[in-house]
Amino acid sequence: MNRCFLVLFFSLIILQLQAQVKSGSVKGIVHTAKGEALPHATISIQKKAVTMTDSTGKFVVSNIQTGRQEIVITAAGYSANTLTIHVQEGKETDINITMEADGFMNEVVVTAGRKVESIKEVPSSVTILQAKQIREQIAINPNMTSILGNTVPGLGTHTNKATNAGQTLRGRAVLVLIDGIP
Repeated sequence: MNRCFLVLFFSLIILQLQAQVKSGSVKGIVHTAKGEALPHATISIQKKAVTMTDSTGKFVVSNIQTGRQEIVITAAGYSANTLTIHVQEGKETDINITMEADGFMNEVVVTAGRKVESIKEVPSSVTILQAKQIREQIAINPNMTSILGNTVPGLGTHTNKATNAGQTLRGRAVLVLIDGIP
């Protein structure tokens, strides 16, 4: 009986303390220097990711503790933008953010494994043919098997086939992807 009473007592104290926390909200729009909406920008308050902008660049964050708050807006390809605002109790603060393009974006690696691997670290042989190489080879012979045989080191091709079945790469089966499609 005493344990239930203590749990109930402490729960009431915690609820009372939470009710005393004063809060406000922030809404705004994030756009590029050209005035275009910037969707999927991340809004962080006090170094915690809180929300993202929608497809129109708008966002709303509720229940923000009153007082000075630091807001950081980040988006891929744009320089981070940091603002310090004053949140007032029960009021909504409107902000308008312009993001400047960063000029370049670092390489993005997407892998099916659980860890990030660059093409240089993948244990399988990977050869990427650029459009220029393919155009040069098509001028010689338009057959895809011949193009691959001439440009991929160690690829053994079988002729007169419509698919890449029977091709081997140093004795192993070959998977050919064109724009990511087998």
